[in-house]
Amino acid sequence: MIILRVLLVDDEKPARDELKFLLDQYPEVKICGEAENGLDAFQLIEMVNPDVVFLDIEMYEMNGIQLAKLLKKRNKPLPLIVFSTAFTDYAVDAFDLKAVDYILKPYQEERVAETVQRLTEKMNQCMQKRILKKIVVEQKGKLIPIEPTDIIFIKAEERKTIILTKSGEFYTKLCLQELEDAQLPIQLYRTHRSYLVNIDQIAQLIPWFNYTMRLKMKHCDLEIPVSRNRVKELKGLLGC
Repeated sequence: MIILRVLLVDDEKPARDELKFLLDQYPEVKICGEAENGLDAFQLIEMVNPDVVFLDIEMYEMNGIQLAKLLKKRNKPLPLIVFSTAFTDYAVDAFDLKAVDYILKPYQEERVAETVQRLTEKMNQCMQKRILKKIVVEQKGKLIPIEPTDIIFIKAEERKTIILTKSGEFYTKLCLQELEDAQLPIQLYRTHRSYLVNIDQIAQLIPWFNYTMRLKMKHCDLEIPVSRNRVKELKGLLGC
């Protein structure tokens, strides 16, 4: 059974409580957090990485539409968005932002059930990732299949995707997002908008200015930048 890790965002606690009560009826739904405004929600999304965000629209400090636009600017996969609001005026904006659903307050049990069904179907689609046992790269006009386990890091540079391996540098037609989303026998981590690193190839973490970091990779003299908002998550992955 697919588990949907859900974050509730609404500036009215009674509305959050009502939606939580309805969602708790579904064993496939797990509430992983709540936030009462867009700014807190953005920070919480960075920390808990939910599958789904039920997002109110009219909130103080940052409304739901603004938060969804901000999430789109991250170099990370988007959570599934369900807008939950008392107003119909924002429906066009919501679906322009690729929302999975748009439900109105007061909530109706049947309507919430439809939303959970849509989310489950969408998650099923998302989990059917592209499986790559080999990655085809280019070198001197030749196409060469390489082992993903040989990858040290991948970078985007001037509209090109460059893969550095233990045996050299190669180009691929795949973009960073395609490689990040693919099912591979290694764990790639996005340290920066332009870099994916093979977690197993990290040799050293070097503190840098403004709370950022640099990574010293195995078999390589280059240092890879880590954005400030990625430092905590990366340390967590590495257990430090």
